[in-house]
Parts: sequence; C-alpha cells; structure tokens
Amino acid sequence: MTTFLKDNPRRPADWRWQRASSMVEDGERLSRKRDDEWTRKSVHFLRAFDNCETDTHRRALAESDSDMYWAYDIYQAEGDPTRIELEARLLAHDDYENISKSLCLSVKAVDAYEQVFFNIADRYENSGYIFHQIIGRAMHRGLSEREFEALWKLYGYLYGPRMLESLISQSINVTKPQDAKSVEAAWRDDGKHSLLRKQAIAARTIPVNNFTQTEILSLYAKFVEVEKGMNISQTDSTIAANIEAMVASLPWGVGRRVIGVDTPAVAAHDTNAAELRDEEMLQLAVGEVPADMDNIANLSFPEVKSDEKN
Repeated sequence: MTTFLKDNPRRPADWRWQRASSMVEDGERLSRKRDDEWTRKSVHFLRAFDNCETDTHRRALAESDSDMYWAYDIYQAEGDPTRIELEARLLAHDDYENISKSLCLSVKAVDAYEQVFFNIADRYENSGYIFHQIIGRAMHRGLSEREFEALWKLYGYLYGPRMLESLISQSINVTKPQDAKSVEAAWRDDGKHSLLRKQAIAARTIPVNNFTQTEILSLYAKFVEVEKGMNISQTDSTIAANIEAMVASLPWGVGRRVIGVDTPAVAAHDTNAAELRDEEMLQLAVGEVPADMDNIANLSFPEVKSDEKN
C-alpha cells in the first residue's frame, strides 16, 4: 500500500483511485488519518458504481454525481483522444475554463479528474517526476508521430497550452478566409506551417542509432552551413528573390528556350559538340567557370566522310 501514499516520490498519477479501488476490493475501512477528502469521495463513488446493476441505475448515478461520473468515464477510456488531451492540457497548466470549453466538460469534472485520476498539480515543478513517472520512457527511447500521447504531453509540459493547441489542431495561427483571395493565402500558410510543424517533430522523433547517426550529423552540418551563409533575419521573400534572380539568368524556362536573355557564357556552348551537364550550366549562369572548360569547348565530332553522305 505504500505505492499509493501521497508522499511516495514515484507515486502513480491515479494514486487516489488505486488506493480507493484496493480498499473497496479488500473491504478496508477509510482512515481519518491517511485518507483525504478526494480519496473518500473516490471510495463512495466506486461503491455506488459497483452497485449499479442496470442502465437506469448508472443514469441515476450520472445525474447525482455527474462530475465524478464523467471524470471516471473519461479515465476508463484508455487511449481515447479525449483522455489524452485532458491529461496533456493539465500538464500544460492550461486554465480549467479553457479545458472545460475545449472538451465540453464541467470545470468541477476537470478538477475531479486531476484530483483523482491524474494528480500532478502539486508536482508540476518537479520536472524529473513529470518526465519519468508521467510521460515515461517513450521520450528517452525515441518517439514516433504515432505516439501522439507522449508527444502531446511532452510539448504541453515544455511549451504550454498554446503550443499544445497547435499540436492537437495540427495548425498554426489559423485565420478563416473571408473571400477567394484569402482562401489562396490560407492554403499557402497552411502548407508552410504544416512543414514547419512536421520538421520540428521529425527532428525530435528521429531515433539515434547506427543507421541514423550519420544522417543526423549530416543534417545538422547542413543546417549550420545554411546559418553561416545567410542572414537569419532575412525574410522568405528575400530568399525567394535571390532564387528568382538566379533562375532568371538561366537560358531556359520550363521546356523552352527563353528569348531575350543575355547569357553569352552559356550560349557560346550551345553549338558545341559536347552538351554541358546541368551543374556546369548552372555554374556558367551565375558567373563561374566549370573545371576543364577548355577541353569541353574543343571537343568535336568526326567529320562525315563523303561516302557516308551518299
């Protein structure tokens, strides 16, 4: 029974409910010294619930003790998204009114759930307890996006209710479009925000092992290289303008030659026998000279013999 003591540094989040269940099963009496108000409420509710033999009895219990009844109804639905969201929002220190609004649950039922089935409020500042006893080993062995329970709880605890809201809704800063033009902008923003969210989750969830460690180091090196090579304060439009400027210097469009583009360095090789590779064309377009260009320029096909012409 020491597992279900309030002062146990590794107590389960539902320690009061487990204590009440053990007492009801063993026929143990409540202790004024050890059992607090919420433990007593749990024992009384569980005995009443066990005595329900028909749906009519359960309906009567739901009406007479609705807060505990619906808190228990959510608790016993293990793996249900409503239960996961409720616990993640409690870990995010979300306001009970906001939780109530999101989950269509009374504020008193939210409080009952925290007190009886997910009692973490008095240990919110104990990060080791939250990481090890509440979120669990999944965060250490490597998460996957399918393990959304651990993800929601981890992000909620680390970043708070607004980040959790974004993770649950899979969106960022949603603005409902009012006309056709804003619909297009909404699609564009949704795509950008979805990629932003997914790359962050991918970075956190990719496991480190013999197969992935080289890839992770490579990705990090590329990230550092990009940071060094650009001003982080630049906007997306500036980056896009740079790309457009480079593309504009190329002598081709999509499947056709661009007329009027002055690219003599590239055009000089269009009539040569050897066609330049893509990377060599790009180098010439931006003012660089590919290696071994003299040999490429001097290449020619053998002349056609007179007897072959006939």
